[in-house]
Amino acid sequence: MAQLASATQTWSGRCAEPSASDGDAPWIERGASLDRYTVLRCLGSGGFGVVYAAYDPALDRQVAVKVLRPDRRGEAYREGLVSEARALARLSHPNVVAIHDVGVVDGQVFMAMEMVEGVDLREWLAQRKRRWPQVLSLFVQAGRGIAAAHRNGLIHGDFKPSNAIVGPQGRVRVIDFGLVSKPGPSQAEAERACGVGDDGASPRRLAGTLGFMAPEQLRGEAIGVAVDQFSFCASVYRGLCGGMPFGADDRGAVLARIEAGQVTLTAAARRLPDRIRRVLLRGMSADPARRYPSMDALVSVLEARARPRWRRWGSAGVGAAVVVGGAWLALGSTPSVVKVQVRSIVAAPEICSGGGDKVAEVWDESRKEQIFAALTVAGTPHAIATWWQVKRRIDDYVATWRDAYQDACAATRVRSEQSEALMDLRLSCLDRRLQRVAATTELLAIPGKVGLERAAMITYFLPDLAECADAAGLRAVVPPPPQARESVERERIVLVQGRNLLTAGRFDEAVSVFEPAVARARALAYAPLTAEALLGLGEGQRMLGRHDQARTSLFEAAVVAQSGRDDYLLARVWSALVEVETVRRKYERGLEWAAMARATLERLGGVPALAATLEHNTGILFQHRGDPASAVTHYRRAIDRYQQAYGERYPLVAKARYRIGQVLEQTGQPEQARVEYEQARVIVVTTLGQGHPIEGLLFEAIARTSSPRGRSEAPP
Repeated sequence: MAQLASATQTWSGRCAEPSASDGDAPWIERGASLDRYTVLRCLGSGGFGVVYAAYDPALDRQVAVKVLRPDRRGEAYREGLVSEARALARLSHPNVVAIHDVGVVDGQVFMAMEMVEGVDLREWLAQRKRRWPQVLSLFVQAGRGIAAAHRNGLIHGDFKPSNAIVGPQGRVRVIDFGLVSKPGPSQAEAERACGVGDDGASPRRLAGTLGFMAPEQLRGEAIGVAVDQFSFCASVYRGLCGGMPFGADDRGAVLARIEAGQVTLTAAARRLPDRIRRVLLRGMSADPARRYPSMDALVSVLEARARPRWRRWGSAGVGAAVVVGGAWLALGSTPSVVKVQVRSIVAAPEICSGGGDKVAEVWDESRKEQIFAALTVAGTPHAIATWWQVKRRIDDYVATWRDAYQDACAATRVRSEQSEALMDLRLSCLDRRLQRVAATTELLAIPGKVGLERAAMITYFLPDLAECADAAGLRAVVPPPPQARESVERERIVLVQGRNLLTAGRFDEAVSVFEPAVARARALAYAPLTAEALLGLGEGQRMLGRHDQARTSLFEAAVVAQSGRDDYLLARVWSALVEVETVRRKYERGLEWAAMARATLERLGGVPALAATLEHNTGILFQHRGDPASAVTHYRRAIDRYQQAYGERYPLVAKARYRIGQVLEQTGQPEQARVEYEQARVIVVTTLGQGHPIEGLLFEAIARTSSPRGRSEAPP
């Protein structure tokens, strides 16, 4: 018989009445009232509180009530739990436990949530041996719940198999978001905020569970959404392979094994398909920047690779023919069409595996050797580090591109989830992204064309692949006229080249590419192409100090992008206008463009990467306007959005932290500024390589804010 599970099913503590040594643990007698709820029994206890089954007379139902321990009743903890509960209450997702109510009674914070029938994933796995596809399907559900939380600004911080409940119908709900509710400070900062000192009076505690914790958690660093990727993949590995990927014996030993990449290979792990194991290993990368761009991306790739391979379809024989034949007959096809479709399924590897060949055309050993030679010709130590950063970034990008290509094809040719027309839109979008890779690698292969200090950076500006999976966004864009389609594609290649010149810092050359491109785009009368050319021209003009010209180009780009119904491009244009109006000292007009950008992003459903650019540019506006508090607020929002889109280790996160440091230093807060500079330096070293010129700039800022003399001198 299934048991009743709550959002604290994970807590294995007994519910016996506490002894005197337990102090004032939150023990509530059966039959007692807590607000409107009547306590029925204790379900479990843990470090942060006790959970009770309770009766809600207002709605005539049982609920689980989580009560914060009185010894955790400090203001910071209380506010944290209330904030968590309210955020979770706003999150409605089938794979996340529902929160009904939150409140405070006699100083005790409580949270009422749904009572879920079922067992946790840990117990479900222990019941009997199960096939890996069945196990993975349940973890994928949990991953969807975590991804939904991330989209709402929440981090779980302690995901593990016992933090997911399996219902009687196989529905999984993620539970216990009680440790971390949003990207926050480092462990040391958190302890200071909560009154935990260094004198040993209060015990130090690391959020998370050893064995599932990301290395940044183990080191007590500030965390972002990437920690949940690590914990999720460690949990999946535990569920599929029967052992912890890095052990769970000692904090220091576990951290060392993670950093060295020493994964424990059980017999089950060796039997696991390599395509699944590779996904999990990437999600458990020691460097958060090497994990997937988001939890959504991780779950999508894992789900796609969990599907049967084409060879299984080919060997299915009559069964496959019956299933496929039935599907086509339902569409009114004839038996001859059925035979054709069966042959198509057998030949499907050639249909949906073409992405690898496309990648090989732009990123092969020859191109890598050319780039290595171009970057290392100077012979500086930083050059070698830059090469490895460039290679790693492009390797990761094209690997994700291949997965996206295969999924876009299979969604039509295998799963029949989308039309041929939508597949064409997705593949065309992906082809344009690969063109950008080709142009980037061509530029990097020319000695002296890209400065060493920019070489690794430009790989971080490869366009977002997630846009190619947005069916609504792709369908909304006005298609090119049939007679102009080939010309449009040729011009897009030119625009890609101009875009790369911008990111390489060759602004004069970029403008010389975009100016004639605008004229040709206007002649083709295709609005999205014209808007894209105008955006590139406006950005180049801004970088050359031609601010009035830039404003004119960008405003026209906004008008044309709206007529072409290209909201992704439009959001970029509005954000660029914010920056231009800032340097023109037209702050109120800049805020108007920011409002337009936010409205466009809302129409898109929220795009963290684009929202990050907007918040960063808005922060610059307030910094120039002389409003430091608002500037810092927007810079921190930008950091949050960058981390949602790309993870903690992203160069523009460092840039935003540097700007926060500037503001804090200018307002007489050198110690706080130094913290931001130091965090920015760690990111720069991780992403751009040790010895990068930006690291030198940050060293100067750190030294300036560390010396008594420097503290009295604000930077210009």
